[in-house]
Amino acid sequence: MEHSLKRMRALYAAAEAESKSDGFDDLCKLPNHRLVRGALLPEGQDSTRTRAGPPDPIVQQMENLDGLIEAGEAAQTVLMEELQEPWEVGETLQLPVNVPAALFAYNPGPMSRDEAEIKAMVLYGPMDGAQCHRNLLDVARLTLVFPTCTVLKMGLDAVRSQFEVVKVYNYFRDPNPLGGRHVDVFVLIDLSQDPGLPYPYVCKLRLETLPYFQATAECEDTLEGLCDNLCGNDVSRFVAKSYLEFPEKKLARECRRKLEAAYGSTLAAWRHTFGRKRFATFDAFREANDRLRSTVAKTPGGGNLHETWNQFDPGLAGRITYFDFDPDSASLLTKLRSRFMMMYAYGDEPDEKMIYEQMTCLIVPKKPMEWDVNEFKAVTRPFCMTTTEIDRVMQLLDKNGGKQMPVTIRIQDVMSLLRLPDMFDVDTAVIDCANMVSRAPPSRDGFGYAGEDGWNHRSESPSSSRPKLTSGLTRHLALPAYDEEF
Repeated sequence: MEHSLKRMRALYAAAEAESKSDGFDDLCKLPNHRLVRGALLPEGQDSTRTRAGPPDPIVQQMENLDGLIEAGEAAQTVLMEELQEPWEVGETLQLPVNVPAALFAYNPGPMSRDEAEIKAMVLYGPMDGAQCHRNLLDVARLTLVFPTCTVLKMGLDAVRSQFEVVKVYNYFRDPNPLGGRHVDVFVLIDLSQDPGLPYPYVCKLRLETLPYFQATAECEDTLEGLCDNLCGNDVSRFVAKSYLEFPEKKLARECRRKLEAAYGSTLAAWRHTFGRKRFATFDAFREANDRLRSTVAKTPGGGNLHETWNQFDPGLAGRITYFDFDPDSASLLTKLRSRFMMMYAYGDEPDEKMIYEQMTCLIVPKKPMEWDVNEFKAVTRPFCMTTTEIDRVMQLLDKNGGKQMPVTIRIQDVMSLLRLPDMFDVDTAVIDCANMVSRAPPSRDGFGYAGEDGWNHRSESPSSSRPKLTSGLTRHLALPAYDEEF
């Protein structure tokens, strides 16, 4: 594995060395852009940009995945026609007429249904559940290849004049862990003629220099071989590739760290900052930033408020859940919840006192209806979680976020796990290679919980065609906020 990673990094390092001769530094300084009140504005430290308001939500309008895929195939053809004319999947179109700066355009083909279903569920499922497909903005996609970085910038200007652009991601500015760099431009395509859709379709144009395009092509076989050796199913393959293809979210990590330092844990920070709602909006995020300005030397969002927000909201939906805010902690809580439900919280109305007595049957707590650190470690031993996981869980469940000693876990803190679905979609938050583990416990009368559709969720059979999901990892329009307390 180490040899494969080093080889891919060496290929991208060579591409960087070849690209640096002409306009590389200027392209790396180009900011990301996002649509705000109908205008494409740069992200960054501009205070005027911050006062412009929240970013416009950008989602697909299809009600189901099949409709999205069908429209994506039509959009792929229209997108090619906008450049010049349709051509075959896997082939190139030399010197496209409407972007003359490009050497050629490459057609990777529209995203397949299986690929789209897995990507939507892994990246956006915890936020939007069954409607997560609406966040897929790259079902229809093409790649434009340019000789140098300077010419690529000219091509970007041509694309912005040719298409209605809603988002620009500059990965020259933030390369992925392997060193890959490109510019992703999301554009709107009119499908009112065929297939007669009354709303536009979002497509992706990737802009690359020739050295990086060649490096990506050479890395493809190595990456596939690496995934074949490490991954047992399509979902784990996608997760592995996403770690290597997407850049680290440094601003989001720093923001999360500062809020955790202020409130003790990310869960306590979420409750204090965004209240007891499922979704946090940009306005709430900005207000929280303003509230902390007088108490924190450097506020969580800092001068990069919009850019920090966009790292929490990669799907461009305009709102985030706790899972988007801290996916590791959300996954850990979901893992604990599934085991807690399996052992204790079955039935329609779990009784708090009865569950407390069951959990403490082998110990005598110092205080009723709560546990100290050692007592909680004892009662959670049957959950088969590591010491590190239990320590993290205690910090998350403690009402003070572990900032005040001694740390105490109350039974109501544990019972709040049952209301975790009010914060995000738990069915896709923890991924298992055989089934969705949060749908445990095993199905039997009076055991388990009813989902939003009212039926008792059961694990899929081994022969099911549903994609198989794995534990511990991770991403509709106008979903209502959840105001219920948890």
